[in-house]
Amino acid sequence: MISERTTATTSFLLRQAEYAHDMGLCPIPMQAGTKKPAIIYSHVIDKGNRPSLETLRDWWRRNPDWNVGLLLGSNSGGVMALDFDDRNDYRSWAGTKPELAAWLPTVQTRDGFHVYFQTTEKFTASHDLRSHGLSGELKGDGTLTVFPGSIVDGHTYSWVIQPEPTGIPPVCLATSGLVPESFLSTIHNFTQTATQKTKRNRSKSQKSKNTVNNGKSQEGTQSVTQSVPQSVPQSVPQSPPPNTKQTQFSVFDFAIQRQGQRNNTLLKLAAALGNEAGPQGVDPDEASRWHDDWFNQFGELCSTDRETSELEFLDMLDRYRGDTFLWRLTQALPAAPMPNWAKVVFPAKSSSKARELCRLLVCADQLNDGGTFYLSFRKMAELVEFAEASAADRVVKRLKRKKILAIPERGNRHKANVYRLLVDCDGRIREAQEVQ
Repeated sequence: MISERTTATTSFLLRQAEYAHDMGLCPIPMQAGTKKPAIIYSHVIDKGNRPSLETLRDWWRRNPDWNVGLLLGSNSGGVMALDFDDRNDYRSWAGTKPELAAWLPTVQTRDGFHVYFQTTEKFTASHDLRSHGLSGELKGDGTLTVFPGSIVDGHTYSWVIQPEPTGIPPVCLATSGLVPESFLSTIHNFTQTATQKTKRNRSKSQKSKNTVNNGKSQEGTQSVTQSVPQSVPQSVPQSPPPNTKQTQFSVFDFAIQRQGQRNNTLLKLAAALGNEAGPQGVDPDEASRWHDDWFNQFGELCSTDRETSELEFLDMLDRYRGDTFLWRLTQALPAAPMPNWAKVVFPAKSSSKARELCRLLVCADQLNDGGTFYLSFRKMAELVEFAEASAADRVVKRLKRKKILAIPERGNRHKANVYRLLVDCDGRIREAQEVQ
């Protein structure tokens, strides 16, 4: 439940978001009291820019209790952070780098510190630096941190060293010693190797494509020459084969050059396919073909196997297709009613999250006017803060056994199931509902 706050506090959170925006950073709303994003922000990543001030104000008008998060990396002008989960680890680092610790903007978290800096280096995801002698984590492009003024688990994040009016200062990682030199060497060597592999793969693919095209061109010329009557000029262009779809991009537009870039890159590919397909959605077989082509080129740089990567990619398409519904669901959930049957089915005190999932299903049902709706177990678990998606699966199975929830259609390849509630909030059976 979202706690009540005073008007002064909530307006302060919006001012913090505006303050971050004024520094050239990319603020993102987070659920009140947590570190979890309150919106689906992949559209910000895909566009490679920041939300406008009008968008920020609209977000916090919709829910003034939201915390303020930062989307690091290219969206924030190259601003990244060192994350120390333990205060002693930070003090140890500050003792070895007193000059940097004295002027880099620093935020005190619940148990440690965030140290912000700007860099032209390209790091995606988070990197554990303990193997390089530093007990901290480098949070790179596409990662999130909590901005000062936000409250997480009762602790208010606050500035220890506030930025200058000019914003987060730039730091040369190669000469400043901010991060271990061995880490930089590893990343640079890996990037060079990955780039060479990408170029070789691209060259091989282009040669193969040229060979195939040349062969088809020669065969096509011969067949046209033999089949076209003498009275028809052979220069007349032939019609393309039916059902041929030309895209405005290729898998090479979504190349990766080192490990840690797969997730964000596939999100961009999913968005591109979704935009091109329009309301009718992307055919799963076509999506699988796109993923296979992409994985054939860049799979060597992925830490996951092909099957796992494909399942996650198809889930991304699901989430992209459901952007509008999930946004509305996130907005409506705090005010959604708790159904009376939730406490009957899950009476134990330890089942509070199971009851919250019941409330989530009621909210989704209301948004669809009592019709069917689809959700993935992963999204359910994320919205009610289950540790694992399997916990949401167990709740759904129990509701199905109690004939409260029906599953008219099960998703393939771990995609979202289609659900329908068979009872109202008071437990009354709805008319003309067929239990599956």
